Amino acid sequence: MSEDTDNQSDTRPSTYSLDASLGCINIGIATASFIHMLSFPWWMSMITGQLLLAATLLLLFFPRSILALCLFLLFSLTFWFQRLPFVPNHIFFEMLIHASMMGTVLAVTACNWKKHLPSVELRAAIYEQMRPVITSSLIIMYLFTVLHKLNWDFLNPAVSCAVSMHKELAASVPIIPSSEWTQWPTIIGTLFIELAIPIGLWWRTTRVATVILGLLFHWFLALHPHGGIYSFSHLLYALYAVFLFSSHDNPFQIWQRIPKFGVLAAKLAAVFVFGLACFLQIHAYQTGGGFLIANAIGFYAWLLFALWLTATYAPMLRKAGWRSAPEPMGRP
Repeated sequence: MSEDTDNQSDTRPSTYSLDASLGCINIGIATASFIHMLSFPWWMSMITGQLLLAATLLLLFFPRSILALCLFLLFSLTFWFQRLPFVPNHIFFEMLIHASMMGTVLAVTACNWKKHLPSVELRAAIYEQMRPVITSSLIIMYLFTVLHKLNWDFLNPAVSCAVSMHKELAASVPIIPSSEWTQWPTIIGTLFIELAIPIGLWWRTTRVATVILGLLFHWFLALHPHGGIYSFSHLLYALYAVFLFSSHDNPFQIWQRIPKFGVLAAKLAAVFVFGLACFLQIHAYQTGGGFLIANAIGFYAWLLFALWLTATYAPMLRKAGWRSAPEPMGRP
């Protein structure tokens, strides 16, 4: 038996919690769906958008249900496919992730159809097969963001999108400096961090530290007032779970002392926050507040959801820190 296995043997939960990690990422992508809806209100006027909302609520309240996951993935793909090609890049990336998740669910279920696996073990198997697909997709996505920045315009402070976005961010957050001296550090820093993240996620020994870097980096990006950026950040916050937890981990460790009615109350509170944010956004548009006010409302709602995910990840982040990645990272 390996040393990693020895170290984990006394902390692994019993079989009933083998599907906890699947539940964690499902709640993550459900809350990401909420945040997308706050960023892009097209769903309000489309039948497929209403169906996606219903499927999102179903997945939020039944995160370990394979049927709820499949319905959510189906309605998410249907809704966003209708919006093509008028969707931001991260939504197209999410569509690819959702399509791969749907394919994984169908493939694993079909392969284990005659084995009559207990439902908990089937859900654990589905999660374990999703992990390498999602981890690979995230690493490729980050590498592509670096690749498409390797051009003269990005390296030209006069026209670089990194510089222009930094100036726009500084205008919204006055504490951020925007003098001329910040231009080259912004360009180089953007390339360095966006290259460091995929490299760090590739190596097991640096994955946990890299997730911490990613959480901080995408929180900073989400401060930008451009529509949809905090939506992109939350998608990545949710998907980082596959780097932290295997089916042998309990992602809800920090919440495990909360009684069942407390869990239900927390989910109802999440729905309330989403509904209130939608109401305030509609009110802002009706009263002439415009996009900036509506976007700010969505951002503050996102902060609450992002805080919950970060708190959920905190025990694993604290336990691993800068040391070698724990055993779950050995199984992507």
